[in-house]
Amino acid sequence: MKLLPHTMTTTTHNPTATAHRPFFPAGATTRFFTVPKVSSTTAPPLVQRYAGQGSEDPIHQPIIDRYRRELGLAPGEGPSDAQIKYQLAPAYFGPVQTLNRDRHDTPAYTAAMAGWPDDRQVWPVLASRSAREEFIRYIVNFDLTHCRPYAEGTQQTAGVCQNFAQNAETFSNACQGYASQMYARYTATGRLPQEDVERLAQFARVYVGLVPAKFHMPIFMATVPGHAFNAIVVGDDERNLSDYLFLEPQNDQLFTSSSATFRAYVSEGILTIGRLAAFNAQGQFIQQTTQTFVQEPSGAFINQPLTLAQQIALSRLLSAFAIADDAAAWQATIVTAGITFEDHLRREGQINSADNIVFAARFIVGRTFRRAPQAATETITAQIYTELLDRADLDAQIQAALTAAAP
Repeated sequence: MKLLPHTMTTTTHNPTATAHRPFFPAGATTRFFTVPKVSSTTAPPLVQRYAGQGSEDPIHQPIIDRYRRELGLAPGEGPSDAQIKYQLAPAYFGPVQTLNRDRHDTPAYTAAMAGWPDDRQVWPVLASRSAREEFIRYIVNFDLTHCRPYAEGTQQTAGVCQNFAQNAETFSNACQGYASQMYARYTATGRLPQEDVERLAQFARVYVGLVPAKFHMPIFMATVPGHAFNAIVVGDDERNLSDYLFLEPQNDQLFTSSSATFRAYVSEGILTIGRLAAFNAQGQFIQQTTQTFVQEPSGAFINQPLTLAQQIALSRLLSAFAIADDAAAWQATIVTAGITFEDHLRREGQINSADNIVFAARFIVGRTFRRAPQAATETITAQIYTELLDRADLDAQIQAALTAAAP
């Protein structure tokens, strides 16, 4: 199924489960092991005994000052310095160290997460990319979105999915459902209003549940022609493709933009990053684009701001020229319809505006394509581009656009 990057229509379904049920381990346990008790005799790593004289305390005072600063407390306000030194600071800073240092599957990490306040986000204290990636692995490790079956009539019965209540219930919109559930559960910004959450459960079988703020993170929807998955910003700049870690929520695979998996996902050359802004009363997923990455003929991806019309046109044209390499799309679009590859491209030349065809030339001319699944590859020249789209009237404009875009 081809999914438009901005709106997708779903079908009606009445689930047996509620949209509000909690799905996280209760108390100090996780799905995989029980949090061990921490010995009360273990010295907190940030607290040391000071053997000096006088009122100055060079060891503890910076810790006390940082504690007050981070909690917005003025000097002398709130708890005493002694309380902060011996009781509050160890509990406050100890987990921070663990979450920035340990692997996600260690007892210490699990204990730190279990003791972290539900209403305080963990993400802002993670100081490195590796710490953020471990946190994501922790989330993925207990979330059971991947246990939902892709096709009707199948059931996930392996491992942790065996006793999962929805292990036989599909999403109503396949990959869009998986990605939307992960986004709606864990996004740190732009969380959906309750009426949208209820509609997601009723019509799309997407169950958000009660997700504590400590699990929230900068997760986004990632969309390519025909597929939706997730992207999490683990670097410093969401305009930089390499600062994302990508998640396939159907199988919990994590991958980067330098991986072969990523190249396979974006083989048609366009990736949209955005937020699920709403799920409306008509059963549509409304996405708000934040970043668009487009692959140039050289193979490099650039951050390319696009209007909605440009994004749709570029997605259509990239897919059209690559259709011979997509067996399912070729069968559905060419074979079943009883048309030729050339018919399909001429239709795209009619559907898309002249401005968008000229704009898209920069990203399509120079690519390779096939006229049929087993045909030899050819390079798309400006002449082939306009001939296949039957838009020779745009030759001069396209040449000018290519010249202007040349390095």
